[in-house]
Amino acid sequence: MGYLVRASPTIGGKTTARAVERAYLEQRSPNYPLELFREMYRDVPGRKKFIGLSYVFANDTLLYGRFAITNETPSEFEFESPAPDMSQRIDGAGIITPRWAVIFVSLYDLGGRNDVEGLSLTVPADWKLEYYGGTGEITTGSALRVRFPDKKRDNYVVLAFETSGIPDSLDIEVTVAGDDYRLMGYSST
Repeated sequence: MGYLVRASPTIGGKTTARAVERAYLEQRSPNYPLELFREMYRDVPGRKKFIGLSYVFANDTLLYGRFAITNETPSEFEFESPAPDMSQRIDGAGIITPRWAVIFVSLYDLGGRNDVEGLSLTVPADWKLEYYGGTGEITTGSALRVRFPDKKRDNYVVLAFETSGIPDSLDIEVTVAGDDYRLMGYSST
C-alpha cells in the first residue's frame, strides 16, 4: 500500500493530498481516504481539526446527510447509508492543521448524465492552494470552484492548502441539477 504516509508537522499538505488521491484512485471508494484521515488525525501532534461530510440525494434533491468538524478523535464519523432511490451521493473527509489542510470530496451520480455540476469551497483569504487533483476544472476567485463534466458520473476533488492557523470559518457548497446546497458551513464565532 504505497499511499500510506506518516503525518507530521514536517509532512505538508501536498504529500498528504497525493497519498489520499492515490488511495481513492486505487480503490474507487471514499472509505479509504476517510481511513487515512483518521490515522493521520491520530498521528499529527498539536492543534488540528477533522472534517467529515456525507450526503444522499434522491431525484436530484437533498434527502439527508451530515457534516462534522471536530478537534476530537473522529473514530465515530461514518458515511451515510445509501437510500433505495438515491440519485447522487457526496462523501468527503479532511484534516486541518496550523500549517496545512487537505480536503477530499467524492461526488457520484447514479443517473445516466452527471447532474453534480460543481463544488464551491470558501476558505480564509490567506490560505494558499498547493495542490489540486480531481476530475473537474478548477477556477479561483472569492471562492474556489470546481466544475465537473456532464458526462462523467464519478467525480472527485482533492485540495491541499498551505495555512496560517486553524480557520474561523469554512464553507462547502455543491450544485446539483441547478440548485445549490450548503454541505458544510462552519464558523467558530
